This record gives sequence, C-alpha cells and structure tokens, in this order.
Amino acid sequence: MENSKIRRSILPVSVAFVLFVGVSFHSLETAGAARKKPAGPAGTPDLTQGIPADISKPYNLGPTGAQGWIYVERGMTEKSRQILITEVEKNSPADGVLQVGE
Repeated sequence: MENSKIRRSILPVSVAFVLFVGVSFHSLETAGAARKKPAGPAGTPDLTQGIPADISKPYNLGPTGAQGWIYVERGMTEKSRQILITEVEKNSPADGVLQVGE
C-alpha cells in the first residue's frame, strides 16, 4: 500500500522532469539556431536542414505521450544527436508543449 502511494506521487514529478529537460533542451536549440552548429558524427542527418525521407520507425519518448524519430545506424542510436517529434497524443503531458515536426 505504501509503495503504491509513493509511486503515484513520484510519477507526476518524473513526467514534469522529462518535460522540463525536453523544453529546456528545445529552448537552447532555438536560442542557438542563429549560430552555425558543428555537424554531428559523419553520416548523421542534421534535422535543422531538412527531414530525411525515411522516418518510418518512431520511438516512444517515455511517459510524455510523444513519439519521435531518432537516427539509427546498425541498430544503435549512439550517433544520434536530435529527435524529430512525429506524434503527440492529445491530453498527454507533451500536448501543448511539443509539436509534430519539432
């Protein structure tokens, strides 16, 4: 009983943290958009320059209610530096915070 109360009280804090980090990161990206950013690892797409043709395999972005496309090479995302938001579930924590295409 005690554990379920703790879990219920931690969930909103966890969701708020994930959204705060995402919004903070987005704000930093927007603020630095005027500056030319160095390219990521060789072969990785720069999503600020356009959207790749094949974005067919989105990933769930935790409890935010959003899905995003992440660059994957040989089943690994270690070279990925950006996430393209492909879907935001209505009435989810990300609704109104993230938009498709960001």
